[in-house]
Amino acid sequence: MNIPVVVRIDRSWDEPAWQTADFRPALSCAALLSWIMEPPPVDAGVPAPIIKIVSEVAASMGPVAFRLFFPEDMPTGIRRLAPAKPALPVRICQRLTRRWPADLAVALDPAGVAELFSRDWQLQGQTALVLQGDTPTDETLGRLRQTRDWSRGGFPADARLLIAPAVDGDGILFAAASAEVLGTALGILTRAFQHAGETVDWGTAPGSDRPAMEIAINRHVDASEPDEHGFHEYHYEYDILEFSRTGRTYIVRSYADTPDRAAFLSCREGDESHLLGPADLIHPLLVEAVDYLHATGKTTLERLSASDGYVPLEVATIPTPD
Repeated sequence: MNIPVVVRIDRSWDEPAWQTADFRPALSCAALLSWIMEPPPVDAGVPAPIIKIVSEVAASMGPVAFRLFFPEDMPTGIRRLAPAKPALPVRICQRLTRRWPADLAVALDPAGVAELFSRDWQLQGQTALVLQGDTPTDETLGRLRQTRDWSRGGFPADARLLIAPAVDGDGILFAAASAEVLGTALGILTRAFQHAGETVDWGTAPGSDRPAMEIAINRHVDASEPDEHGFHEYHYEYDILEFSRTGRTYIVRSYADTPDRAAFLSCREGDESHLLGPADLIHPLLVEAVDYLHATGKTTLERLSASDGYVPLEVATIPTPD
């Protein structure tokens, strides 16, 4: 890539400024992907390198259905789904209420998925769904054709991911029905960007007044003294990760011999420390920390509890404000 790109992924941002609230289905988890380029691009919209990677990742997760405004000059590999033509009175009503059904495209490869970014993306007229299978229900297709305000309904049952534009097309909203699905998608995206040599910043999106999450990682070794042959009775290597913002820190441990696992040990606020409780499981900082851990390949997350030792970490779907 000729122009360096810093990709930013955030789970909390200024929604009025980014104009994303109407694209978030009720009870869904969401993240905003934005970027910084130096020098800034002349044209607004999504930079070509980001389109390439997002399209590759989306296509790897399943068929991608999106709104099709001009059926001409479509790339090969796109299937067009035209709506049934209703009676004239119905069409007049649809126009007056701005709920006329759009044609849909279903793309199976990255080149086809990339087309969605040139279809009314900058005017925020586009929405795409990464589908779970090849045959979405009529209900899901109907919602994709006509829905302008996704916040009034739940997440489509047969979709994995929703992709939509932020203000002026200068950001990408990702939404999913659960934190696990969203975290997996963000993890795949992060590794793809890093493989392409791009920096991924899990801080705060431009336009938000929330401070960035700070991350500290330190390697520790806990071992007995070596015997006469140089062997240890016990020897453990692990990383302590600290995720901090505005006086709150979540402390996580991950052993070197199980790099896909991590456990939240405690939360520290000032001089006080406590095990994770219900309020922590919906805290935005913890949600961002979970996204970061998923992105680095840690797929099994636990927390230390007072009564049952280590238990699976279950993050709520709706973060509360700091």
